[in-house]
Amino acid sequence: INGFKQLADQGKIQELSQTHDSSALHGSAYFLPWHRAYIMVLEDAIRALPGYQCFAMPYWDWTNEPTPLEVSEGETLVIMSSGLGDDSDGECQNSGSVFDEGKYEPQSSSYRNSNGQKCMVRNVDYTAFATSPGVGYCWFATPSDIMSLIGGTNRYETFDGGLEYGSGMHGSVHICISGNMGTFYSPDDPVFWLHHTFIDYIWALWQDCWDYEGVTPTPTQTLSFSGSLTATLSFSPYTTRTYTPQNVLDLSSYSIIYEDGPLFSNVVVDASSNCPGTVNPNWFASMNGKVRRLRENKRRERNKGRNNRIRKRKRIKFKPFKKLDKRLQTLLSQPDELEIEVEE
Repeated sequence: INGFKQLADQGKIQELSQTHDSSALHGSAYFLPWHRAYIMVLEDAIRALPGYQCFAMPYWDWTNEPTPLEVSEGETLVIMSSGLGDDSDGECQNSGSVFDEGKYEPQSSSYRNSNGQKCMVRNVDYTAFATSPGVGYCWFATPSDIMSLIGGTNRYETFDGGLEYGSGMHGSVHICISGNMGTFYSPDDPVFWLHHTFIDYIWALWQDCWDYEGVTPTPTQTLSFSGSLTATLSFSPYTTRTYTPQNVLDLSSYSIIYEDGPLFSNVVVDASSNCPGTVNPNWFASMNGKVRRLRENKRRERNKGRNNRIRKRKRIKFKPFKKLDKRLQTLLSQPDELEIEVEE
């Protein structure tokens, strides 16, 4: 939290948010690799701050949050009581966190306080789905939904579309939290980064499930990735540095290891009936119940080994959106039917 706020005070979070609005790739094969590299860009920025050399981005497992019904009966959503601000019910944040109005000014100008200052807003109604389930109400996919997506197809283009637009998946989280998360400036909200790290975790699970780690797609083998390996992934205006999908397909190239965590054990990802592949210990590891995404510092790798960072996971379901960026609303209106197929 403090590292993120330090970058915001320097204007770098705002530059990253502008970068998402200007350069982010959605609705194509590049959605997942672009956002994987984007997470790395923020990690590198935080790791450059004094005292954060071992930082790695936490991920938020929203499949492990209470359901709307459980929340209506008194349970608390962890993500809204984690120090990142709360559900401000469409108003500027004012919960006592470092993201309150007057303390944090996002890039988006969609929301302002009475003094005209830009502020961060969320607009979540956790209990609406419990009493009136149906179209227009947000919800989060369950662990079994995730496993059905991961184990249901070995084709990247099918998996990628299901994860980005499928019911209860990536887009639903943006809609549920709403406010800044409902715009193309969604990285203004720190929850965006925890959410997208979990999306990346799910992609990594799929890659590992089908033994695609380290596999380089060819013109005749596009199952593991269906786009161009040499396409330019730009992160302008934040940086002139670019990536390609080939740079980020293999987590080992950046010494990233995910904690397997509750989702992994809840659906028994490594069961032969779920995944034909075997768990790669260089991608996933059990860490005594603590949930982490580990990022090795390659400059110190030989002498000091891996540097760890704890990450929390949780499960949640939110509410209907009230204000959503028109471009994002168009993207999220894509059909969410998932074709299940396995190609030999």
